[in-house]
Amino acid sequence: MQVRKHDKRSRPLRVYHYVFELDHLHYGLWEPDDPLTLTGLKAAQQRYEDYLVERLPVGTRTLLDVGCGTGMMSLRFDEMGLEVEGLSPHPHERDLYRERLAAPFHLVPFQDFVTEARFDCVLMSESAQYISPESLLAKAAICLKRGGWLMICDYFVRDHATGIMAESGHKLTAFKAEATRQGFELKAHEELTNRVLPTLDLAAEWADRVALAADILSEDLRDKHPWITKLIAYRARQKIARLKEERRLLDSEEFSRNKQYLFLLYRLGEAE
Repeated sequence: MQVRKHDKRSRPLRVYHYVFELDHLHYGLWEPDDPLTLTGLKAAQQRYEDYLVERLPVGTRTLLDVGCGTGMMSLRFDEMGLEVEGLSPHPHERDLYRERLAAPFHLVPFQDFVTEARFDCVLMSESAQYISPESLLAKAAICLKRGGWLMICDYFVRDHATGIMAESGHKLTAFKAEATRQGFELKAHEELTNRVLPTLDLAAEWADRVALAADILSEDLRDKHPWITKLIAYRARQKIARLKEERRLLDSEEFSRNKQYLFLLYRLGEAE
């Protein structure tokens, strides 16, 4: 297997795809009996895909998949007979997309996307969090036909959230207000938080195992060269502190207190 070189932003995506052999890069929708394993995650992610397909608005024929990941969702829609186009700023996602289907792909951030096409539906599966609400909704309004649909499945920050949990994602109240201001009408709001939490629990377990392995593998270095170990730890102290802080992002209880994972379906107002 040959892994092409990419910029550092694609590293997590490549780990998920090549190391864990995941075709999906998003959270999963878990059932109570699902095992907290890689097999369980794959089943939960497939259930997530099915969930979105089931909620595709009736009459949708053209769809823009924003932040299309490995292209699996686009492939599913393509096989259903939809005219689908993928969009992502990551070259790695472009390469995977083109390996799976012949549909158009746009290597560009959504807010910079320029097209004369107008779509029945814009899908944003865990890509809304990376774009300001103002830019996201303005671009979606341009890309959609009047009466078109904006499907968002992502996490949002509760209004009271603070600290590292408040650093990623949009405040839900502010997002909804901006959507209304830009002419979108909320047609569906479904709470999925409890169903995605096991994804974090599994990721936390993997992270702890990696940390334990690194600690065990470094025992010999610590025993033979303690001063080198201390020097490395000193030089990397800020990065280590940041990694410990980011580990909190995998705490499912902390996530549930500060964030909500939601499915939102908006419709762009009809022309007057």
